[in-house]
Amino acid sequence: YKRQGEAVHLILLRSVEQIAARDPHAVRPALTSRDIAGLPGLAAPVASAFADIAAVVERWLFAAGEAGEADWARCRQAYAAVAR
Repeated sequence: YKRQGEAVHLILLRSVEQIAARDPHAVRPALTSRDIAGLPGLAAPVASAFADIAAVVERWLFAAGEAGEADWARCRQAYAAVAR
């Protein structure tokens, strides 16, 4: 499960990069994933997809939960919405 968690975390980081590329002034280092998901200029589908990815990472990283193959697949699909 560690590998899937690491992969999902990487998807989260790439998602932040995608969002920052669209609006370089919106994403600042002090923002949390929840802050980023709530950015006012973020399209609703992107915000929802990003929040889904962030929830899996939070559970894996901070709650010592598991991130399995299904989590990775779901986050990979959500990343497609963020990267559009």
